[in-house]
Amino acid sequence: MQSTIDGLLCEPHPRQFGLEERIAFWEAILLHIELWSKAAHGRSREDIMRLLQVERAEAAAALARVHEDLEKAENEGYER
Repeated sequence: MQSTIDGLLCEPHPRQFGLEERIAFWEAILLHIELWSKAAHGRSREDIMRLLQVERAEAAAALARVHEDLEKAENEGYER
């Protein structure tokens, strides 16, 4: 068991919460990239738009990996 502000959590839950925080982080990054992309498009900054496309792809891949990790963690929690 692990102690938290709100109480005690069994072993898998802190890891799941950490993964959920990482998902929120990558989703926020993707939203910011979208906003920056719109601004770059509005200013006809093709160079910046290309860079942001690369960043978007990397962030989306990271988000997908965290989603996979969370799914695995949830499945391991059900097996216990």
